[in-house]
Amino acid sequence: MHAANACTNAGLSSNGGSTCSIPGAGGTTSQGFTAGTANFFGLSVLPSTLTSSVASSSGTITPDSNYYNAAHVTPGAINPDVFFGMDDTTNSGVGSTYGDAIASSSGPVSQVNNQLVFGATAALTVPAGIYSGSESLIATGTF
Repeated sequence: MHAANACTNAGLSSNGGSTCSIPGAGGTTSQGFTAGTANFFGLSVLPSTLTSSVASSSGTITPDSNYYNAAHVTPGAINPDVFFGMDDTTNSGVGSTYGDAIASSSGPVSQVNNQLVFGATAALTVPAGIYSGSESLIATGTF
């Protein structure tokens, strides 16, 4: 994933990136948040599931630890205990030239799905408005 905006840790802006009132989660591990207590924007990648009723569905896509914490999620369900991340590593995070890996597989996959959940919260002092970010997801194959 690559963030195209200039906000801290690929955060959210209400005016196209000039003012970034809601920063990205940052760090290299996913974290939880409590609504209304702090500025926060992040991504959670859930473990892969095979497509139901498709005989050729096979393989596994594993979420990167920056965006998933097995102790804090129920696969296939969204709950308040989900952890979110937005890797801010200088040369390999979401703001770097080539972005950050959010998931990978160790072999061939067919008809496999990962649920991506973006979460945000704002402190009571953040001005009201419509906040947005700009992330690109790029899939690459290994041959």
